Amino acid sequence: MDTDGGGWTIFQRRFNGSVDFYRNFSDYEHGFGHVAGEYWLVDSSLTFFTDSAHTPVGSAFSTYDHDVDNFATNCAETFKGGWWYNACYYLINLNGLYKPGIDETTSMKYDMSGGLTSSTIMFKGTVKKA
Repeated sequence: MDTDGGGWTIFQRRFNGSVDFYRNFSDYEHGFGHVAGEYWLVDSSLTFFTDSAHTPVGSAFSTYDHDVDNFATNCAETFKGGWWYNACYYLINLNGLYKPGIDETTSMKYDMSGGLTSSTIMFKGTVKKA
């Protein structure tokens, strides 16, 4: 990718609903989908952080079969996705159900927009020189 000088890794990519992201914890640990389409990437060189010290919103990664959020109910089951839910979520559910244009709590959403048509999560690694 050329964005901002390149060097990006796409971790999650959704754009047409062809891959169901309402999956179990093992699927998220090992990755699913295909790089030519929609996918969640995990391989031996990309660690899947599941403890609160390494997650983007301060919680471990929860799925319907791995409930480790900080809420009384299973947030992943309630909101139909796998995510770093804390006390469920506030304005972000990028692995929710693919429902373009439909603003529901289970929809793939970010900020105030509900029912997104696409989502890409990517990170840029840095190389330490010896």
